[in-house]
Amino acid sequence: MGRRRILMQHLQDVAAAQDNSTPPTTDSLRPTTEALLSQCPRFRILVIGQSRVGKSTLIQRAFGIGKASAENLSPGNANIKEELISPQNDRFVLHDSSGFEPADHTNCDAVQSFVADRKNREHVKDQLHAVWLCFRIPIKSHGDRLLEEGAETFLKKDSSVLQNIPTMVVFTKYDKLLTYMAMEREVNPEAAAEQYLRKHCIDPIAEFAGGIDLSYVAVSSNPGLEQRYKQLIELTHQKVTETFRLPTDTPSPVSVVTLMAQRILPDLKIMGSIDVGKQNK
Repeated sequence: MGRRRILMQHLQDVAAAQDNSTPPTTDSLRPTTEALLSQCPRFRILVIGQSRVGKSTLIQRAFGIGKASAENLSPGNANIKEELISPQNDRFVLHDSSGFEPADHTNCDAVQSFVADRKNREHVKDQLHAVWLCFRIPIKSHGDRLLEEGAETFLKKDSSVLQNIPTMVVFTKYDKLLTYMAMEREVNPEAAAEQYLRKHCIDPIAEFAGGIDLSYVAVSSNPGLEQRYKQLIELTHQKVTETFRLPTDTPSPVSVVTLMAQRILPDLKIMGSIDVGKQNK
């Protein structure tokens, strides 16, 4: 019971630290939490994707902010260097890129330069912690394309800059793919959709990117498919933890703040609180 009481007190500290509205009430665990947050107060993420790919909805769901706030964080004319912070959740900072338009090499250069600069920052709080590279799932029979020329160029020539940065390729509008498979009278639309994703989305990007370590998730905002957002958060946290792992058993401040920033998996926050609490034993 003693350990449970300490854990519950620590969870209250974490919640207080997230909204910065009231000071923590527990003295025994507060220094550890505050020390981690002083090293890395925000989860820094770059989200790349063309307009109407679903970035605003993705940000809204993942970080628990309102629709209007998400749209304000993802402006039409994105400046990748601008730090976008929501008052509804100040535990993450967003860098937005408008994606790769046909024959547009300017944005490829901007992304490459920005990522390279952030990789060389001295302090972990200033480094880039994750990248979500967003593409709308194409329906081939409708004449859709997965990648425009600019995206192909980036993956072929510039994606090496993403090495050692947790990078998730996020395929949006998964519900439309399921609907298409149902209309095609597939016996198992979900299994057929997974095969389609592998053949027409994952394999082509992996081939373009060469040996870069990329992870892949398909998401949808439709009711009944929320589990896919959970998969994205779990995978992002897993890759962040692996990349920013410390040589000791001390929790990485980046891993901890990633848990605090996301608003989809409360169980992950509890796990992070347990890891931090173990330091004060």
